[in-house]
Amino acid sequence: MAENKVKALALLSGGLDSTLSALIMQKHGVEVKGIVFVTPFSSSEVDLRRVSESKRAYYSKVGIDVDVYEIVEEYFEIVKNPLHGYGKNLNPCVDCKILFLRKTKELLGIYGANFIITGEVLGQRSMSQMLNTLLHIEREAGVEGLVVRPLSGKLLPPTKPELDGIIKREWLMAIKGRGRKEQLELARELGLTEFQQPAGGCLLTVPSFSERLRKVLLRNELDQFHVALIKLGRHFFVNGRRLVIGRNEKENQQILRIASGKLAIFEPISTKGPVAVFESQDLDLESLSTILGIVARYCDEKENVEFFIKLPSGENFSYRIEKSFHPSEVEKFRN
Repeated sequence: MAENKVKALALLSGGLDSTLSALIMQKHGVEVKGIVFVTPFSSSEVDLRRVSESKRAYYSKVGIDVDVYEIVEEYFEIVKNPLHGYGKNLNPCVDCKILFLRKTKELLGIYGANFIITGEVLGQRSMSQMLNTLLHIEREAGVEGLVVRPLSGKLLPPTKPELDGIIKREWLMAIKGRGRKEQLELARELGLTEFQQPAGGCLLTVPSFSERLRKVLLRNELDQFHVALIKLGRHFFVNGRRLVIGRNEKENQQILRIASGKLAIFEPISTKGPVAVFESQDLDLESLSTILGIVARYCDEKENVEFFIKLPSGENFSYRIEKSFHPSEVEKFRN
């Protein structure tokens, strides 16, 4: 197999298809280097460093050597203005693939690689994985003929690595459509037991998250802070400003970590309950009563609840509310 020892960059999402594609090439003696691009939407995890560490750990276990690159500001731009539009939710799939392939092309020379491997399956996604779209994406990214798609390769035009004799067409498969049966069988053959579900965990494909993000875009707030914030808690709007209430102790701590010094913080001190934060530098009495009425709804005790309140200015005070809002009242403010 030594004559087959060439280097390729495998664009990996964490999902089954891309992982299988890299493993197929490795099986045939191709030296594969995995490339993982992490964006603020790659995971519900708030800390991108933890997402990157998780990706490295997963691929190390699978047996694929990877490097992880974080993309933030460039990705925000395509989420704001996708040239090829959104998918079913706020997922700019075509523009995302073009960006990732363009960046992978820039890495070919750095790694001394000959071609790029992806996990795309012909016809699996109507927006981004039809033949004409796949070829258009290659042209836009400047990687025409350099992208090998092992799962559907026999159904696609020959690539430059095939024509140059670097890889053989019989190594490739002829999977198409939305079914998963062939991939799952292949995973068993290759000993792959852990993988993400289709879509690779991208939050932009999740309807509820997309609805929150839509409000962020409308308010021109797209940045790392607000993306982290909308990953957490229950969301409400009081007088046009966002109120976020933690759902468990882990979320309480995450909310405190990212919001301290930036948002008003509310913590119940007379009973057990969630941490809440509000997007305001100051508070009028009407807003304060409304906020605490909503937050008290999620406390163990619903009456005579005392809160400790810390404003971004550094001012601290306590305030007691007689009674929480009724659930029907709370729903009026829900995001």
